[in-house]
Amino acid sequence: MISGTSNAPRVVLVFKNGKASDDVTYTARSLREEVGAKLYVISVDDEKEENMNIVGADHPERVLSLDRWRGHDVESLGPVADRICVDIPQAAEKETDEDLTWPARPVTPFARPSTPRACSRIDYQADVVVLMDGSDNFDESQFDELKEGVSTLIDESFDLAPDVVQVAFVLYSDKVSVPVALGHYEDKLELLTEIGNSERLQGTPIVLKGLDAARQQFVMKGREGATRVLILITTGNNRGNAAIAAQELRERYNVELFTLAINPSNDDFSSLTRLVGAEFADQRLIKLQNVADLASSLNNVQKILCGYVTPAVGYIEKSKTTKRDVELKLTTQPSTRTTRAVDYAPLCKDGFRRAYLLNLVIDVSARSPIPDFHLVLNHITNYLLHRFDPSSHFMTINVIAVDSQAVQFKKANVKLDELEDVMDHVEQSEDERSPKLGLGIDEAVMLSDEHAIKGVNLVTVVVSADGTSRRR
Repeated sequence: MISGTSNAPRVVLVFKNGKASDDVTYTARSLREEVGAKLYVISVDDEKEENMNIVGADHPERVLSLDRWRGHDVESLGPVADRICVDIPQAAEKETDEDLTWPARPVTPFARPSTPRACSRIDYQADVVVLMDGSDNFDESQFDELKEGVSTLIDESFDLAPDVVQVAFVLYSDKVSVPVALGHYEDKLELLTEIGNSERLQGTPIVLKGLDAARQQFVMKGREGATRVLILITTGNNRGNAAIAAQELRERYNVELFTLAINPSNDDFSSLTRLVGAEFADQRLIKLQNVADLASSLNNVQKILCGYVTPAVGYIEKSKTTKRDVELKLTTQPSTRTTRAVDYAPLCKDGFRRAYLLNLVIDVSARSPIPDFHLVLNHITNYLLHRFDPSSHFMTINVIAVDSQAVQFKKANVKLDELEDVMDHVEQSEDERSPKLGLGIDEAVMLSDEHAIKGVNLVTVVVSADGTSRRR
């Protein structure tokens, strides 16, 4: 991180003018213990405890305190130079011109596909961090549009089965927010909901803070052997130089960094080229004209991600020439599943599989936007298909649609393999008054009594625009 050769001495000089805004203990310890660096502090403050946390409790001689900066010159730093000479032994026994040359960082070629894979969905074990600019670079409407694009990109680009792709969503400005930590969600519905509910941070864009937060996600929550992917979404207008931090992510932590650059200036585009690495820029730096361009470019972005991300160790490309694949292609019923076929885990964490009868009481009034109405129904359908095997009988659904007048649609004893077709018949009305949810719940109770099997778990879910109900 500081020098490219293992035998070179590593020294960090810290010039301090006051107390740090955050805790430096962990970072300083990491430099001392992991990198083997010796830290020295030159300060004009009285933060003795913090200074000792930087240099280490056993080395008070590595702290030089000055009364003020003014009036001091290079000779004032003599005690620090003397201490470095004492602490650092000779770097090598023989001093040739080669020995005295400033060491260059060794570059290990990244194992990457020479040609892109022909695919659009990552279906092997990967830890993915989406790092998005939440600063004043984007206004509120642009931020919301980006979140929608990110949700769609995640949903369509990755197999979100628990043992396959884990996702984190991180926002940065001059501070950092982690709406979704890596893998910390129950299912895809919760993941996309948390992304949608995240709020813009505002403030100054400092991408270095975001990269450090991403690094922590990989180090603290990442899985051994999983491919590491970082997707940065930014205009490129960032304060500070983050090239070294990005290089460390790529080389030390084996993170494959992709960047979606939204209408960057020429200077900002050059800066982003240094972040992804000049050798990767033609593959991993994707330029978009504006925020809206993300939605129209999703197909291309998916192919780039899947094509150039290095598959996890042990991954075997799925063959498309087997008899099973041919038979699947000839089926008359197209699949709309968004996750791969897996051994469906029990709903509850105790490990027991239980049978459920689910009553879906749906508000079909015009009190919510039509796109939101269909989006919620799609999320519910996908969640059920993700958590339960459609060919099993562990989940049966009663669907009841109600507005302010009456129950407009009902279908009892719906099996999972029928659910998508049934939900297609649930249509939003033009009625803008509150629905009679009580009437819908009564209907659900009646259907439950008629179709429930002894011992089944009864669950009623009310899908409402605003939670209000009209008197019957």
